[in-house]
Amino acid sequence: MSFGGLGGGGVAPPEQLEVDTVDEEEVVGEDGGVSLEGLKIEEEEQQAGESSKAAGKAVEKEESDDEPQFPDMTTGEIDNAFRDALVYSLHTVLTSPDRASNAHHSLNFPLPSSYVLANLIIPKLPNLQNPNYSIQKTSWKKIQKMLKQMDKEDLLKIKERGGDVVVYAVNWESNRIATFTPYPIVTPRPKKKPVEESAAGPSSSSNGSSTGIKVVELYKPPAKLNAIYDVTSVSSKAFYTSSQVRDTLYKYFISPTPTDPSETLVSSTNARMITLNPLLSNLLLDDTKDARLLTSGTATRDLLAERFLRLHQQYYTIISPSGEESKPKSGTPPKITITLESRQGKKVVTRIKGMEVFGVDVGKFMEELKSVAASSVTKGPIEGGGKAAEGMVEVLVQGDKSAEVERLLGKKGVRKGDVAVDNKLKKKK
Repeated sequence: MSFGGLGGGGVAPPEQLEVDTVDEEEVVGEDGGVSLEGLKIEEEEQQAGESSKAAGKAVEKEESDDEPQFPDMTTGEIDNAFRDALVYSLHTVLTSPDRASNAHHSLNFPLPSSYVLANLIIPKLPNLQNPNYSIQKTSWKKIQKMLKQMDKEDLLKIKERGGDVVVYAVNWESNRIATFTPYPIVTPRPKKKPVEESAAGPSSSSNGSSTGIKVVELYKPPAKLNAIYDVTSVSSKAFYTSSQVRDTLYKYFISPTPTDPSETLVSSTNARMITLNPLLSNLLLDDTKDARLLTSGTATRDLLAERFLRLHQQYYTIISPSGEESKPKSGTPPKITITLESRQGKKVVTRIKGMEVFGVDVGKFMEELKSVAASSVTKGPIEGGGKAAEGMVEVLVQGDKSAEVERLLGKKGVRKGDVAVDNKLKKKK
């Protein structure tokens, strides 16, 4: 039996777990009428009134017919629905044909209980309109208690952290996950758009902010860490995210010790304390700086995980809006750099470079920046950029326009974390 946030046994989960989004159903009924003012024929007025009542009843009937009726469910049936929904999501992760070979995926362990409920359970319930499907109506009442039960059923591995329960591993070798049979999911009709919204054209969310290029940090284990990867049955030849690297070490911590298979390196009184063995001491600790830890024979899990991560070789990959991944490149991930500096005395300029890596059309960006900044915008080659800057340009705009630049980049899908601001004006003060 193998637990792991990485898929275990060489099975790589998909880059991204597709989750259905659901809007609440809205049935709109318009209350209209016909003015009979100025007409003196009482029969026509009476007929109009009767027609209005009949129309009202027809609308009520139509709305009633649209609303599905659900029979009451037993607590056991609701429990099974929530359990199956979780297994369904894990089965989707495991069997997706779009899995990336280097195991990029949306299951960024550890998973908070709220994430599991919102993203792995609710979207896979059989009918999202059924009011019976509420975590409060299960026997567990709370998602944290449900996850503890899933741990007992050998489906997940959980830990309690800060009053919450987090999932730090999945038993990807479970037959329940591998052989699960998907079932159809009934989703409500999309919410109708107001007339004024349709007339106004696409909303602001269509500006491309969700389709930008994503840069992902990766780590590859060096040969000296093979011993830990071998014990955990995780490939030492692949690339991993930082959380996956930590998960590998955590898996090593809970692996049976060679001297006593019934024991692990995790302290029985404090799960955050790890007993040091010769391998951990030699790899992660310094004889001089960590003399106190070596003497005590224990160290915190977080300290060891941070040291373990630093030993890995750093890479990065670029994921296009279509989901295509570039071949991992060594080094730190690139960033778009915004530099503020003064030229010719007190003249302030803003320089922007590195946009091409993130798929930003420099020409269009310059036009938009010129409009919002109300200032002249020029471009030129990147000075001192070397081979890495070939084919790239640096954009220059008069004045401190860093805020405008950041807003424009955000609209083009560039994440804040992928932008670095170098304010040389402050350094001179």
